[in-house]
Amino acid sequence: MKKLLLPLIFGFIFFAGILFIGNEITTNFLAPEDSSALFGGKLESGYPSAGYLIGYRNGSPEELCGLVYISPTQALSAAHCFDKSEDFYNGEGQFVANSAQLAKVNAFFQSPGWDKRTSYNDMAIINLNEIVSLNPDEYGQIVSPEAGCNYEVVAYGRTENDGVSLGMDRPRKSATICITTIEDRILYATSSDGGICLGDSGSPVYEKGTNRIVGIISAILRPRDNSEACFIANTAIINRADRNSDFLSRYTNTAVLFASGEPTPAGPSFSLSELPVTAANAVEDLKRQNLYLPALVVLFVVVFMMFIFAVSKLLRE
Repeated sequence: MKKLLLPLIFGFIFFAGILFIGNEITTNFLAPEDSSALFGGKLESGYPSAGYLIGYRNGSPEELCGLVYISPTQALSAAHCFDKSEDFYNGEGQFVANSAQLAKVNAFFQSPGWDKRTSYNDMAIINLNEIVSLNPDEYGQIVSPEAGCNYEVVAYGRTENDGVSLGMDRPRKSATICITTIEDRILYATSSDGGICLGDSGSPVYEKGTNRIVGIISAILRPRDNSEACFIANTAIINRADRNSDFLSRYTNTAVLFASGEPTPAGPSFSLSELPVTAANAVEDLKRQNLYLPALVVLFVVVFMMFIFAVSKLLRE
C-alpha cells in the first residue's frame, strides 16, 4: 500500500488540476459575437449621432447593431455586424424596422486588422446612401478614453423585457458606462444602471453629455458560472476608436473626426502569428475557437496515462 501512496497523491493533485483547468477554460469566455439591446438604463432622446443598423436576408430583418454618425455621409459600427446579412439599412432617432422607411447602406469597409479572437479592430466604416443632417457639433468625434464612469452608451438592443428573439418595437436607451480597464486596442467596462446585450454591438460610448466617443461596443463576457450573459452590471468589451486611426484615415477626414484634430498614435499591433503567447492568450484562443473541450480531453488522457504508468511501474518494483 505504501507503494501506492505516492501515485495516489499525485493522482489526486492531477485530478484537482484537471478540474481547475476545465473550469477556467469552459467559463468566462466571450458571449455571442454580436451583443444586442440594453438591460436597465433609461429611455434616451439625446445623442443624435447614435443610430442603428439592420441587416436583412431574403427580405427579412436578421441582425441589429448600433452605429454612430460621424459626418452627413458616413457612420461607424462594429465589423462583425456585417458578417451574416445580405442588405443593410441605417436609421436614426426612434427605431423603425420597415426597410421602406430606412436608407439602404451604400457601402461598408471592415477593418483589415479585425481579429475575431481578441475583438481587436472590430470596426467598420459605413458610406451612406442618404445624407443624415445633424448640427456640425452633433456628429461623433473621437477622443482617447480615461478610466472612470463619465461615459454613456446609447443602444437599441435586447432588454430585460424581450424574450429569446428581439421584438420590432425597439426602445432607444442609454446607460452609464464605467471604464475599468484600458488596453491598447480594447476597453473593459461595466455599468451600475444597465447591461449590454444582444443587438448592442456597434453602439457608441460617449463622454457624458457630449458628441465625443471613446469607442464602440464589440462583445460581452459570459459570467464564470456560464449563466446568462445579459444582465445589469455585466462586463463589455469596447473597441477603442482612437486606436484605429490608420484604418479610418483611408476613408474619412481624420482632421475632423478626431476631436483634437490629430489621431492618437496607434500602439503596437500584432498579427495572429505574432500575438504574444501567454497562458491567458492561449486559454482565450481555445475559448474563442471552441477548442477548449478537445484540449481538455487530450490533457485528461495525457495525465491519466502518466498516472497509470506511475502506478504500474511501482507495482512492478
